[in-house]
Amino acid sequence: MRCVTYNLNGLDDTDVDVRTEYAILSLLVGEPLQDVLLGLRDPDPAPDVICLQEVTARTFHAHVRPHLVGAGYTLFPAEPREREHFEVIASRIPMREQRVDPLIGSLFGREFVAVQLDSGVWVHTAHMDSLKDGKHARQRQLREIFYDLNQRSPSLFLGDTNLRDSEVPDVLPNGIVDAWEAAGSPAWAKNTWAGKMRFDRAYASGLTVQSVKVTGRKPMDSTGSPASDHAALWVTTT
Repeated sequence: MRCVTYNLNGLDDTDVDVRTEYAILSLLVGEPLQDVLLGLRDPDPAPDVICLQEVTARTFHAHVRPHLVGAGYTLFPAEPREREHFEVIASRIPMREQRVDPLIGSLFGREFVAVQLDSGVWVHTAHMDSLKDGKHARQRQLREIFYDLNQRSPSLFLGDTNLRDSEVPDVLPNGIVDAWEAAGSPAWAKNTWAGKMRFDRAYASGLTVQSVKVTGRKPMDSTGSPASDHAALWVTTT
């Protein structure tokens, strides 16, 4: 199962339509996007599951839903949440169950989104609390995520955690693996936010992590900047 998480930086209005269009299409066919569209190379295989953060009503209606539904994905939620920005899980594997719950102690009203796939695997995503002041909220939210992963195993979490390395316990709970560490801690796939921090993380329970990679760092031809201040984190599991 190939899964990817991507914070679309939807709160930045600068070139938001161009950036979101590029981001979604690059997830579906690979990058450099221009080379694929011009027929200079074959498209990459599309992911089975896509987890998105900082989706807004504007980008949901204009880019996220049209392209992903058109490519055969089911979206949860199917309509924008009543928040400034929200999370979306898109899957080509049929969904058995979906749920959205508030993140414990969130200072920003953020939520925890989860779907159970037809394979029995649960996939979770969230955009955990931001800023240095959110440290204790993030740590509580991480414990919540670990608990849910073990309760719903086999399961996978992919999302923007905003976690600083010092905020993560040295020893993870039994049954939980950090996907990046399980894949050998490749240095080139470590930092996902502005090239400095490992904010986007993936954790697994009851699954074997085969590989991780990051994409989305290449500047777009139209703006000279990447589509987001985050990279996309890909995880392949069995």
